[in-house]
Amino acid sequence: MKENLKKYNISFVGLKEGIHGYSYKIGKEFFTNFINADSVFEDGNVDVELQLEKSSTMLVLMFSINGTLNVECDVCIDPLVLNISNEFRQICKFSDEAFIGSDDEVTAIPLSDYEINVSRFIYEFIHLCIPAKMTHEDGGCNDKVKDIVSQYLLTEKPELEPQSKESEDVDPRWATLKELKNKN
Repeated sequence: MKENLKKYNISFVGLKEGIHGYSYKIGKEFFTNFINADSVFEDGNVDVELQLEKSSTMLVLMFSINGTLNVECDVCIDPLVLNISNEFRQICKFSDEAFIGSDDEVTAIPLSDYEINVSRFIYEFIHLCIPAKMTHEDGGCNDKVKDIVSQYLLTEKPELEPQSKESEDVDPRWATLKELKNKN
């Protein structure tokens, strides 16, 4: 694990059962740990409030994410400040058995572990806050880029080639069935 992600470790062994609160400020330093080909952002200013509820069999993590991300507009590729806000829940069950479920909300923590690192959860939840299409408000896109892109857009449907004689020839069995269908 990277050294600067250790501040996201939460030692749950010494915690009493009940609710415990944590706050994190997420910025460029955090995102540099996760940069890969799939990243749509590398910088931002995000506040994460975490409520950890400990019980004897599990941890319930409630994440509240609010802030901004610096991304590129999908239309004009100009910088865009994207506001994000959402809440997520992650359940971590204590178990030595690796269980596979269809629910991404539940993960297993080996009984031998004494701490959990929440950085991966934070990164993934921030990604889930991003809309499918990131664009400026109406009229906010770079007009020069939009004009260049519009030159390459198809504005009319291309005409289809006329059907060949072969496709007009119908198997006589199908023609008979078609006549029966048309009678009804």
